[in-house]
Order: sequence, then structure tokens, then C-alpha cells
Amino acid sequence: AFYEGFTRLKDSTGRLILPQEFIPAAEQAGLMTTIDNILLFRCVQIVRKLMKQDRRVGIFCNISPTALSDDSFFPQFLEFMRENRDLAGSVIFEIPQSAYETRTSIEARAMAKLVDLGFRFSIDKVTSTEIDLADLERSGVRYVKIAARVLTDQIARKGLRPKSAI
Repeated sequence: AFYEGFTRLKDSTGRLILPQEFIPAAEQAGLMTTIDNILLFRCVQIVRKLMKQDRRVGIFCNISPTALSDDSFFPQFLEFMRENRDLAGSVIFEIPQSAYETRTSIEARAMAKLVDLGFRFSIDKVTSTEIDLADLERSGVRYVKIAARVLTDQIARKGLRPKSAI
């Protein structure tokens, strides 16, 4: 029922350039919002196509904290999502746990604006189950991707439940 949208680049020879190779350079060059914009547009196209066959489809779309705080990109991005708010149940924005935990007030407000439109968030690259589930819920986070190794370590060390306020 779910897909994940990834940005993948190729060099002039057709070799795949992995995110860990291009993201630092893209961040340094100020290109992350452009990359996010292209990915988002493509995710919306894919969801619209898939929904013709099954309305229960969902796609996780990675978004950088830079995009959330970019005062020239984010208003346009928000307007585009407002125009596509019918996809709110199908497009889930995803950010890494480290970015979520260190988000600025500007980034938190940007997330809230998307949540107000009905969109939800996912946290990935989770390295610790020491998460505040109530805070995630208040922030519009509905999905948390935790590696099996992280979960089994949690169970072995502290019991079955992650630390939670609920």
C-alpha cells in the first residue's frame, strides 16, 4: 500500500550517484530545495497515476529541513500542496529523526502548516527508541521507521515498550 519516493541522480556515464554522495554537495550549493521540488512534483504525479487503480495508495516523500525553512521556496511549496490537498491521505512527508529532533521553530511552523492542510509526516533513520510519541502526534507524525536491530536492542535492554508519554 505504500511506496517511497527517492531522489536518484546519474552522472554523464549513467552511473548512479547515491544520496550520501550528492546531498552534501547539493546542500553546499544551495540546491536541496530544487531537488525537493522535483521529487515532490514527481511524487504527486505518481500518486495521481496510482490512485486511478487503487485509492488506498500512499507514498513517502523525503523533504529536507532546508526546504521547510526556505522563505522563497516554502510559500510556493505550500501553495502547491494546498492545490493538491486531495492527496493529503496519500502523500506523507518524511524527515530523518535527527532533523526532527533539531528542527527550528520555523521548520516546526512549516510542518504545522502542512499538517493543517491534512498532510502527515514520517520519521525515518531512527537510531533510538527514546522518542516522545505524544510530541510526534502533536507534530503530525503518524509513521516512524525503526530498523529491526534498533527494536530488538530495545527489547533486549529495556523491555517491550519504547519510552513514551502516552
